Amino acid sequence: MVGRETRVESPPFGVLNASVLSVILDHFAGAASLVGVMPQFKGSLRMAGEAGPGLRVVIDLTDDSHLQIAASQDVIGDWSLDDVGIRAADDGFHLLAEGEEVIIRTDNDPAFAVAVGLRNAPTVLRRQMSELLRNDATWHERAIEKP
Repeated sequence: MVGRETRVESPPFGVLNASVLSVILDHFAGAASLVGVMPQFKGSLRMAGEAGPGLRVVIDLTDDSHLQIAASQDVIGDWSLDDVGIRAADDGFHLLAEGEEVIIRTDNDPAFAVAVGLRNAPTVLRRQMSELLRNDATWHERAIEKP
């Protein structure tokens, strides 16, 4: 039917027009899987309950299905995204893997959240994610560090 719009309930963002949702999903389906390039984020890692700035790390989202965290040249962890729980909180991203919980912060939290497919986040981060999606179709190009 001409002029008919399908609406999809999508908490916490409210009601989305299905065609807009389709464009967003199509756009970001390949954003993290650029051939020969993997998104990298600089950040910090600390154990849950630990105080202080944490260990400086590089977070790689390899081949759109893995998360690797390294400090200097040492790999701290390498997991399939399917095997890791990631939850955004006010103090950072809580990563649950192999029975351990760590907290990471990145140099670009909104891009990281979108790249790993988070849909729920604290209000401030959620607004930053929305702004990123709404205003900057090339966000992923700046989030990627080229070798």
